[in-house]
Amino acid sequence: SGWELGATSFNITEAATQKLQQLLGTQQAQSIPSSLPLQMVHGDAVLRLPEGFTSLGGTHNTSIEGMISNDLRVLTLQGHPEFTNECVSEIVSKFESSIDTNVDHIGTHSNGLVSMLTQGYTKADVEAQAQVNVTESSDAVAKWCLALFGIH
Repeated sequence: SGWELGATSFNITEAATQKLQQLLGTQQAQSIPSSLPLQMVHGDAVLRLPEGFTSLGGTHNTSIEGMISNDLRVLTLQGHPEFTNECVSEIVSKFESSIDTNVDHIGTHSNGLVSMLTQGYTKADVEAQAQVNVTESSDAVAKWCLALFGIH
């Protein structure tokens, strides 16, 4: 499948929406977005949903971008709500400056930027994705995490 680098959005599944409504309670349930753009920096993927978990949703590249346990005690995400745009831009720059032409070429996935180029993105596309504002999504995830700890 390849890397996801920069802001990537996925639709929240109906099943996940129901779990998040249970977690948040009725007063905050309307704040659940239908899609969640997050800064991504990963080349790995969860291939199978563990027993007792509900998928939050997925992208064309990563079918499970996150999950919530059916007992509402565990929440995971592939994306990074804690990453700022500047952080992701620095990571993109690091990938660019560390390309090793002996191992990093079109068709390989050891370097995130090279992987994105393999998938048809340009460097400008990746840089633009790194600048997408994901503050609302990060705030939503923070509320979900607080709710896991019983803080509403």
